[in-house]
Amino acid sequence: MAISLQTLPNMVRIASIKTDTDSTSVTISNINASRDDVLLLTFNTTNPADSKTIYHLYFNGDSTDTNYYTQYMLGNGSTLSSDRENASVVGAATASQTLACTVYIYVSPSGIIKFLSLVNRDDSSSVKVLTRTGVYTQTVTGISSITITGSNANSIGSGTVIELWKLRR
Repeated sequence: MAISLQTLPNMVRIASIKTDTDSTSVTISNINASRDDVLLLTFNTTNPADSKTIYHLYFNGDSTDTNYYTQYMLGNGSTLSSDRENASVVGAATASQTLACTVYIYVSPSGIIKFLSLVNRDDSSSVKVLTRTGVYTQTVTGISSITITGSNANSIGSGTVIELWKLRR
């Protein structure tokens, strides 16, 4: 039996979006998350683009990749790879394949946004697992908006479901 986040007493859904057309980016505004708040973002899409798409996560309208660092580990069959990037990447999907992404987000007491993404990407025998941790290097007092952007035009497929949850204290 699957557990819905809505049945968890301390989780409050603050945004729910289902796209009706292919899009390059989707923004959730008016979030009002402060230091020490914990957010949970779920993002499930099919990449309609003709090539692999990298998905970026931007905070408070800042899409400058050099303001973000991420470290990832990718499991692909019996191969494990890792790397550090100066970018806001949370996941990727090959052309016509799916991406299921869960991202834990919080603002540390020092004002740095930290996030951890867990990704199940691609389908069938090509399924891959990707774990990525990251930071937004600019000091903030909170999170007002989150934008998900694909590296290819219209790479967030029609019917994509994005939900944002906040842990109630």
